Amino acid sequence: MIRMDWVFYLVMALLAMLSLVAVGTVLFYVAKTVSVNRLRYKRYFSQEGAFEGQEIFMYEELSNHSVFPMFQICVESYVTSKIRLEGVESEEEIQHFISRFPVVLPFTRIKRCHRAKCQKRGFYKLQTAKVEFAGMDVFLDSKAQLYIYPKELSIKEEKGINQYLQYSDASLLPVMEDVFSFAGVREYRSTDAFRRINYKATARRGELMVNQFDYMMGRRVMIYVNFQMQDSYIELGRFEEMMEGALSIASYLFVQSIHQGNEVGFRANSQMINGDMYVRFPMAGGRLQYLEVLREMAMIRPIYGNSFASIVEMDIREYMTQTECYFITSYVDEAVERNMEVLTGMNNGVHLIMLQDIV
Repeated sequence: MIRMDWVFYLVMALLAMLSLVAVGTVLFYVAKTVSVNRLRYKRYFSQEGAFEGQEIFMYEELSNHSVFPMFQICVESYVTSKIRLEGVESEEEIQHFISRFPVVLPFTRIKRCHRAKCQKRGFYKLQTAKVEFAGMDVFLDSKAQLYIYPKELSIKEEKGINQYLQYSDASLLPVMEDVFSFAGVREYRSTDAFRRINYKATARRGELMVNQFDYMMGRRVMIYVNFQMQDSYIELGRFEEMMEGALSIASYLFVQSIHQGNEVGFRANSQMINGDMYVRFPMAGGRLQYLEVLREMAMIRPIYGNSFASIVEMDIREYMTQTECYFITSYVDEAVERNMEVLTGMNNGVHLIMLQDIV
């Protein structure tokens, strides 16, 4: 009888233990599933855009919105080497990024900061990350994006550009006048355009008189970049280097013009990452224009799209006038030269920047 009682109690104890194990296992999987579903992970950069070569920060945040603590969480993703993360193993084009979290308490958020260097101009997106927890692998959306603008010119390069423009014949620009601010009349000079003749004043004075206007405080600037390669002897790698230099020069001229309070437009006959075959950014001023044009420069592919002459002719057909034009190109052919002459005849000033002389 005693032996039977002992066996009975032993069986009951085993059943109780098995029940506890089963309940514990169920609770564990429930807790694991609930915790994973309540886990949030996101990444973002310290700024929306930065210049090539600049250092920024990438932040990551892991949040546990469940009532259960979570242990040994591993977040794994791949990041382009164009955004170089400090202390992360990398291959030629990609970095294997791993972030480990030993414990994340309930309703807790952990934030980490990683130093990053912008290695190459472009537009980059981070999409998802794999999270490993308690033998489960889940992929969480962790979208982040970064514009890397063209590399800024060094002080020496800036001085070189300014000296080049100063001593270039094409840099002798007319002073732009405000045609809406009439300042009076004066005697005709041989350099005056016939359309400025004031016929009433001429009749009264008995000699040719022309209208005179006040000078403009802010100027209009248009920057053209030619991505078309004419000289076949230039190697592709060298030409891409030249075009990156062209974008750096354009960025410098653009930023300087914006800071001086000018209205600035940007044109390029390059392909874009969205499939467009050219860039034609309208003329405007202010910080919004500053940011939007730099973003546009980040998304340029250094590949020829439309012909350069056709890009310039769009502005000629719209009769662009009283504008300071910068032509950044590796060559000048008959079509480009003709367009420059037409723009000059339309009372525009023209700067010619030959890339072989600078880059």
